[in-house]
Amino acid sequence: MDTRPLQDAFRAAGKPLYLVGGAVRDLLRGLPHQDLDYATEATPPQIKDVLRRAGLPVIPIGEAFGTIATLLTDDEGARHPVEITTFRTAESYRKGSRHPAVTFGKSIRQDLARRDFTINAMALDDAGVLIDPFGGERHLREKILQTPSPAVEIFADDPLRMLRAARFVSQLGFTPSPEVRAAVHARAADILTVSRERWKQELDKLVAGEAAGAALVFLGRERLLSFLLPELHAMLLLTGKPQGRWHSKDIWEHTIKVVEGLPRRAPLRWAGLLHDVAKPQTRTEEAGEVHFLHHAELGAEIFDGVAERLRFGREERRRIRFLIFSHLRPNMYQRSWTDSAVRRLAEDAGENLADLLDLSRADITSSNPARVAAGLANVNALAERIDALRQAASLLPRLPKGLGTLIHERFGVPLGPELGSLMHRLLDAVREGQLPSGGEPEVYLAHLAAQRAARGQDSG
Repeated sequence: MDTRPLQDAFRAAGKPLYLVGGAVRDLLRGLPHQDLDYATEATPPQIKDVLRRAGLPVIPIGEAFGTIATLLTDDEGARHPVEITTFRTAESYRKGSRHPAVTFGKSIRQDLARRDFTINAMALDDAGVLIDPFGGERHLREKILQTPSPAVEIFADDPLRMLRAARFVSQLGFTPSPEVRAAVHARAADILTVSRERWKQELDKLVAGEAAGAALVFLGRERLLSFLLPELHAMLLLTGKPQGRWHSKDIWEHTIKVVEGLPRRAPLRWAGLLHDVAKPQTRTEEAGEVHFLHHAELGAEIFDGVAERLRFGREERRRIRFLIFSHLRPNMYQRSWTDSAVRRLAEDAGENLADLLDLSRADITSSNPARVAAGLANVNALAERIDALRQAASLLPRLPKGLGTLIHERFGVPLGPELGSLMHRLLDAVREGQLPSGGEPEVYLAHLAAQRAARGQDSG
């Protein structure tokens, strides 16, 4: 992206301009960075004036909070939004609000000091010189999450930063410093002052991260999970309590393994996180055996509450609910199942079949490798059988529904043996490759019309 017009404009106005935030972090990590954020001492009216004088678009996306956007062009000619924000010395969120109350500052160091973590508290001036007053580059190399100012103050300004710490654990594989851990543990309840929409945005990124398991462990140990998802608190209380002879892990440890074993798709990972959410409520012991009867059905009901609270989208909610409700079905597969039973499972799953099979595979966790191998072989056998049935069905010649009625109406062929004979001839044409299988009705009607015309019959 060509940033020279923007940099030249601020240089001509005598206003320093600094690249800040995630773009600097990604640049130091050698990663591509399209989302550019800049900081400056200029006020929002001054920023707009600088942009207008340079002929750049002015987009006042957050003028009350000090942010003005413009558009810059990349090498392919596409235009991308770029944000320019006035230096801030403070940024805090009122309870339940999505918009910060800000105090403007006068220096880049002040601005960096109020940011969430040192790895995001670095800047590049317009000459490309790194400004790193809090050791962010070193923490980036050491993969440590540390705040540029006292962690309790940083999290008090915006409690969502505690959840963001967990998200960086998941996405970047970083380790929170002892100070960060202690501050999260102490201020965990403050997350309740943050809007649920902001929770959901962070949690979606967290569950889909490469180290989502480590992030969930962090949330659990530092009490944050119990405020975010109290439905999972009972799992934490059962830490170390066995699930019975068929399980080598407690419920929470098993859940972590399932999430880690799933492809990194947020809805599927949500299903993995909550697939056993009802096990604590349904746990019973009888004659030394542990049971969790109907935990899948109750789990789906519990998820409804989570989805409502976190504002899940309708389709996302439907998909995750189905996976939780049905997660046991593939693992119950036996080779003695009839073809109709296998087809029914596949039809019920529909477009969610691949996710359901992935969830079932991930749900097979054990300290016994032979047991895991046997379970995976069973699910894979089910998948292969479904593929075989689908392949067989696709090879069968098919005519579109309602074709017989259309032939009757178009050509006046009476309902009965004569119409049946025509339908069989069409199926033979499909088998011989003269016509497609399952095509549009007009294809078959045109074929019949041509045959009737060749024989001198009325084609309708």
